[in-house]
Amino acid sequence: MAAAVVRSLGSTLGKNLREIRLHLCQTSAASKGAREFVEQNYVTLKRSNPEFPILIRECSGVQARLWARYGEPPHAPHHGTLRCVTCVLTCY
Repeated sequence: MAAAVVRSLGSTLGKNLREIRLHLCQTSAASKGAREFVEQNYVTLKRSNPEFPILIRECSGVQARLWARYGEPPHAPHHGTLRCVTCVLTCY
């Protein structure tokens, strides 16, 4: 599902979003979906959107969260399941 969403975004990511921030833990089970999203989709997103800011911060013990900024203050953080990460990129 996430791969199809990333492919459909192509180079249009910056048309709606201004920035994506993702905080995750390198080892915790709670951050597994966020880590999988980054591992499977980061390179594709950056190649399609080289100037678009995608900020990934790893820190031991943090709860995975994703912030999406749409020209205004960042939206409330979303928890880092793979499904939630994909939804934030397409639902707003």
